[in-house]
Amino acid sequence: MNDLKTWVSAVLTDEYTCTDEFDGQKVSKAVKSTINKSVLYLAQLTSNCLALFNLLDY
Repeated sequence: MNDLKTWVSAVLTDEYTCTDEFDGQKVSKAVKSTINKSVLYLAQLTSNCLALFNLLDY
């Protein structure tokens, strides 16, 4: 279970690292906005999964 928590935590970190790559790049605001909204949604889901895993008693 600890490995699973570690992997999910890494996913959460990587989601935000992905959006950091847009800094300094020529990407339209519309594309950035769309991707940022998607990443935020996925980060919320990932965070919820991690919270549920932390509630499990193993």
